[in-house]
Amino acid sequence: MTREQASLMIALDAFRDSTEAFLWDVARCHDALKPFATEYPDPTPEQKKEGQFWIRMFSRTFFALVEGVTSTMRQLSIQLYESGQLPLSRGELYVLLQKRYRWEKGKVIETDDFGSAMNGLHIAFSLFPKAFGVDFSLDTKNHRYNSFQQALQIRHAITHPKSPRDLELSSEAILHIRDAGKWFSSEGLRMQKLCYESVDPELRAEWLRMTASHPDPLTPNGATEANPIDRQPGW
Repeated sequence: MTREQASLMIALDAFRDSTEAFLWDVARCHDALKPFATEYPDPTPEQKKEGQFWIRMFSRTFFALVEGVTSTMRQLSIQLYESGQLPLSRGELYVLLQKRYRWEKGKVIETDDFGSAMNGLHIAFSLFPKAFGVDFSLDTKNHRYNSFQQALQIRHAITHPKSPRDLELSSEAILHIRDAGKWFSSEGLRMQKLCYESVDPELRAEWLRMTASHPDPLTPNGATEANPIDRQPGW
C-alpha cells in the first residue's frame, strides 16, 4: 500500500470515527428525551420544563453533529489537497479555508469568511468525495431536506431568542428536528459507502488487516449507524 493510498483510507476512517462520536451524543439526547413523550402524556409543569430542556439539548447536539462533521470533512479535504490527492480550483480552496483576502495599505489582509452553515455543508459534501473519484451531491429533493432547513431556523431561534416563547418548542418543531436528523445521517452514510466502494477491494482488505480494530464499513456491523434516533421510535 502506498503512502497516498494510506492517506485516503486514514481520511475515510477519520470521517467515520468523528461522525460516530457525534452520533453517540445525538442518540444519548434522544434516549433521554423519549420518556417525556411515552411516560408523561399529561406532564406536570416540572416535567414539561425538563422535557423542553432535552428538546433544546437535542437540537443543539444535532447541529454540533452537523457542524462537527462539516468541519472534519473540510479539514480532511484541505489535507488531501496539500498532499496532491484532491485537485481543487483556487475558488474551491478559498471556500474550504474560509478566508477572504483584500489589498489594503500596501499589503494583503486576510479575514475570516465562514459563510452559512448550509453552504458549508454543501461544499464539504461535494469536495471531500472527489478525492475518491466520487461525484456526490446532497439529496435536496428528499422531503426531509425541508425539515433540515426548518430545523436550522429552530436552532437559530433557540440560540438567538427574541422572546422567551422562542425557547418553547412545539411538537411540529420536534418532528422537524427528528426528520432533519434522519436526512443528515442517511446522507452521511450514503456518501461514506460510495467512497469506501470506490476503493479497490484488495486494498480495502489490506487496510482492514493493518487496522484490525476497525470492522469493514461495508458490512452491517461496520457501517456508521444511519438513523440512531430510529432505535427508539416515537417522541
